[in-house]
Amino acid sequence: MKKILIISTSYDEQKMIQETARILGQDPPEIKTTASLGQDAIWWKENLPEILVIRLPKDPYLQSQFFSKLRIHVPKECPLVLICDAILPGLMQISTIFPKVRIMKAPVDAAELFRGMEDLTQARPAGQQQASPRYLTNQRAVVYSSTSPENMEAVLKNLSATGAYFEAEKNSLGLKKEDLIRIQIVITGLRDYTFNCRVVWVRKLEGDRIGVGVGFVDEDTALEELLKGK
Repeated sequence: MKKILIISTSYDEQKMIQETARILGQDPPEIKTTASLGQDAIWWKENLPEILVIRLPKDPYLQSQFFSKLRIHVPKECPLVLICDAILPGLMQISTIFPKVRIMKAPVDAAELFRGMEDLTQARPAGQQQASPRYLTNQRAVVYSSTSPENMEAVLKNLSATGAYFEAEKNSLGLKKEDLIRIQIVITGLRDYTFNCRVVWVRKLEGDRIGVGVGFVDEDTALEELLKGK
């Protein structure tokens, strides 16, 4: 990473990136931090950064202004890191427009931000590119299985238009590959979402903990629900 533009009202993100690069023994990247996203399309064409980091404001109206400018002025090939406080419909819409995006839930630490940026700029062979942008989060979720009257509390670690990854303290539902389940996702500020999913894989973590990757059974419906935000 050589050229980074940060849109933020503070220098926190810039300091984190510079300090992490120093610790890793890497050459310091060229970083510019500004509070404005008022650059026009011509400016972006002539000054396209290697990666764009935006700390989104909490106010929904201000967020909508940012999203509008992103769609109109910023080239779609520009890798984006969006740092936000909660999922909003406009945020998920942006993630379907830009092919290279990481959406991170605030607050983020230096290592998490740096890893996300490196992952976005890393070249991958054909067929290994990420199919859908990921929203990195720590949202509470409840998992239901058609084979058990019980439910299982979990923590949603990432979410995309096509699937999700969650972790649980133990596999109390006996989940295995190809199982059909329902996940209720509690998103701050919006209604709860419930999706039908198919288990893609189950991995054993430390102790009794498990990590589970799932795909939405009806991807079009899942994306539609996320974009509605109602």
